[in-house]
Amino acid sequence: NSTFYGNSAKNGGGLLNDGNSSITTVSNSTFSDNSATTGGGIYNVSGSTLLIKNSLFVNSTGADCVNTGTLSTNTNNLIEDGSCSSPTNLSGDPMLGPLQDNDGDTQTMALLPGSPAINAGNNASCEATDQRDEIRPQTGTCDIGAYEKWAPEFDSTAVTLANINAAYTYNITTIDNEPTDGANPSISAPTKPTWLTFTDNGDGTGTLTGTPTSSDLGTHNVILRLNAGTENIYQTFTITVDKLDQTISFGTLSAK
Repeated sequence: NSTFYGNSAKNGGGLLNDGNSSITTVSNSTFSDNSATTGGGIYNVSGSTLLIKNSLFVNSTGADCVNTGTLSTNTNNLIEDGSCSSPTNLSGDPMLGPLQDNDGDTQTMALLPGSPAINAGNNASCEATDQRDEIRPQTGTCDIGAYEKWAPEFDSTAVTLANINAAYTYNITTIDNEPTDGANPSISAPTKPTWLTFTDNGDGTGTLTGTPTSSDLGTHNVILRLNAGTENIYQTFTITVDKLDQTISFGTLSAK
């Protein structure tokens, strides 16, 4: 749960595990823009033991990871240049935001929408919180690196009753818990009755509108989906279409 950024050294720009039977564990950490002649991100020297899990290495000068010692754990990491590879590791661009204040006590690098590091960790070995003390995981599976991406959420309560021949409206609102990533979550309605029309306003809000007829009496399932690049959050509810109260009231009739 640490971010190592912009460091430089002759060996092991971000971290040097320097022998003498040392044992070092790196867990849910982010190494970015570090440089060295050997091992810009991390260098595990002969005679040392290194354990790396759920960690991210990117933009290193002198290789992201160099190992001449014992790499006893190497699981669910994203190492951009593919060094220190393993069957559970990823490589390629992790799509990181800049080092900045992302609502924590220390600066972090956010995972941008579509980052392959999102939901790519291992829950059995992930830290319980991220560098900002946010709970892991947010959406089922923890993220790789020091930053756990917040999931968006629905903020509105569904309207679950409609009447025939009367206009139905549900104004959908959401909370974007990642305001620094530059993207608005999108809303869609993969399941809805045909008498409803869905509109995504493109700003984290949307509407469901329609007028049911007598043929629509009964219950109708609706599923709304909120997406912020990788995560899908769902709101599921049932709309009951009923008849309007058609009670007729007569005034008092007087006898002639």
